[in-house]
Amino acid sequence: MTHDSTAAAATRPADLFKDPSLAERFAAALAAGDAPRPRPGHWPEYLDECAARIGRPLLHFALGLPQPSRAGSETDAGRGPANDNQDGADVPEQVRARYRRWAAKMAELSQTLPIAERLLAIQAVLCVAAQGAWDDDDQGWYLLLTEALRGLSDGDLPVEAEAAAGSLAAVALSILRASTPRYWQTRETHDYLETSRAVAYLLLAADEDRVAEYVSWLGAAFGSAALPAVVLDVATEVMEPDPLADAISGLAEIGREAHAHGPNLLHLTGKFGNPVLAALEGVGAIQDMEFVGVWATSTTGPWALIIWRNPDMVIVDARSAAPLWQHRRLTSLQRPKALAGGKDLSSAPLVPHGPQNRPFPEASALLHLLGLSSPNPPAECGP
Repeated sequence: MTHDSTAAAATRPADLFKDPSLAERFAAALAAGDAPRPRPGHWPEYLDECAARIGRPLLHFALGLPQPSRAGSETDAGRGPANDNQDGADVPEQVRARYRRWAAKMAELSQTLPIAERLLAIQAVLCVAAQGAWDDDDQGWYLLLTEALRGLSDGDLPVEAEAAAGSLAAVALSILRASTPRYWQTRETHDYLETSRAVAYLLLAADEDRVAEYVSWLGAAFGSAALPAVVLDVATEVMEPDPLADAISGLAEIGREAHAHGPNLLHLTGKFGNPVLAALEGVGAIQDMEFVGVWATSTTGPWALIIWRNPDMVIVDARSAAPLWQHRRLTSLQRPKALAGGKDLSSAPLVPHGPQNRPFPEASALLHLLGLSSPNPPAECGP
C-alpha cells in the first residue's frame, strides 16, 4: 500500500489480514496522508475522495456495504470472514505479534481519522481479534476496541454516516458484552459500561443489513455474539436497560437459575442448602436498584425472601417451622454482593424489632410495596 491511488484501489479487505506487511504499510499511509473530511452537503464528494485514497473495497468494508465485484458492480462477491485463511492457532507468534501491534496502531489512529477511515480502523481491530492474534486469556484487544469505539462519540457525525456508525457500534458492543462479566465487577465491566453509555445514541440508526455485512467478516470466532439477531438484541438492551434481565444473565454466570415476577421481584430456584445466601446472591446481582425483593426456593423445600432498600435489608428465613424475620442495615462500606461473596451476613448490623418469629411493621410495609400479602413464594411460577 502506497499513496498511489491505483495501488490503493487494488487492495481488498481480506488482503490486509493475510499480509502483515501490507497491513503495516496501509496504517503508515493512513497516518501520513491528508485524509479528506466530510463537509455538510458534500457526502458523495467525500466518498469519492475516500475511494481514491483507500480504494472502494476498503471503503465498502468501512461502511458495512457489500463488496464491489472486480468489474465494479455491487455484489456479495468477495465477502467472507477476514480470518478464512488465517487461524490464530496455526500462525507463527511473530506474525500474530505484528497484527497485535497493527491493531493497536489502527485503534490509535481511529481517534483522529475522519469517519469512513475511523470505521475501517474499528472493524480492523475486530477482525484482528477474530483471527486469533491474542491468546484466549489475553484481553488486550478489549481495551483497544473500547477506546476506539468511544471515539465514535467525539465530534459531529454526518447524518449520512449514522447507519454505518450505529451498525458497527452495535456489532462491537455485542462482542464486548459477550466478554464482559455481568455478576462480578471487573475492569472489563467498567470499560463496557462506559463505552455503551458513550455510543448508545448511535444504536438508533443501526441497520440490520449493515450489521450482517460487518459480522460476515468475523467468522465464528465470537460465537453467537456475532449473529445479527444477537447483535440487535444487545443494542436493544443498551438502549432500553432491564436491570432484572441483566441480573438473571449475571446469576446464570455463577450457576443460579432465576426469573422475574414483575419489575421488582426476582425468584431463584435450584438446589441449595442455605436459601438465605442464595437470595443474597440475587440481591447482589441487582444491588443498584432502589427497591427489590428476591425469593430463593430450594428444590429440597426451604425458601427465603430478602427485601432490599438501600441500606436496609429485611430477611425472611423459612428454614424452620415458623419463618424468622430479621432487619439488617448495611454500613456505607458494605454491599450485598460483597456479603454474598463472603457467605456471611453477620457483619451487617442487626436492627432489633423484638422476637424474630413474627413480622415487624417495617417488614410488612415493604411487603406491601412489593405487592405481596405474604412472604411465601408462589407454589407454581407461570411463564
